Amino acid sequence: MDAPAVLAMIHNQNLDYEFLEASGTAIVKSPQLNVTGNFLLRLEKDKTVWMRVQKFGFEAVRMIIKDDTLSLLSRLDKTYQQMSLKEASKLTHLRLSQEQIVDMMAGCAITEDANFISLNQDSLLYSYKLGFDDFYATHTMDLSTELVVNSEFMDMSERTLSVDHSDFNYVDSLQLSSYERRFEISGVDELGESSITLKFKEIELTNTLSFPFEIPSHYTRTY
Repeated sequence: MDAPAVLAMIHNQNLDYEFLEASGTAIVKSPQLNVTGNFLLRLEKDKTVWMRVQKFGFEAVRMIIKDDTLSLLSRLDKTYQQMSLKEASKLTHLRLSQEQIVDMMAGCAITEDANFISLNQDSLLYSYKLGFDDFYATHTMDLSTELVVNSEFMDMSERTLSVDHSDFNYVDSLQLSSYERRFEISGVDELGESSITLKFKEIELTNTLSFPFEIPSHYTRTY
């Protein structure tokens, strides 16, 4: 199989959506934090990522990415952080655009505005490597299912974000998507070995959604 055919399969497995709402369980593990909670995720294609995480029935964190800005509320200690995506990229060392972040959260493989580098095959697994301005991306597709099971993003210093996709099921009875996604960061000294696992209970495509986000006046800014 040649590279254009594999790329076409990668594009075919990406969700076609304008608005997406999903819920499930989030598991966060890092040297600084280990927490499990229920999440509600809302997306607007290219424009917005909104997420709420609850612990023991109470909201712990609310986050929004919009207008190239990341804002994060911590209900537990009544603080908030707000920074541009350019500033946020200094923490992760991975310069993803707003559009790329939205698609990644939707479970899509990022391929736009990139240069093809290589295609490698190992049994039924095809690794399709692309070059972006500041990083490389390698999408691994299982030919038996024609689904991307892993995406790895690596910068020039070999700092890596890996996204594993598993537990595939149908969304709206039409499109397959992963209902379990594990995001793992390595090689970033400030974050250590950190991971976030999202286990989805429901994923729904809708015509419109709201993204409520307001910073209370009595909250303290920490960034």
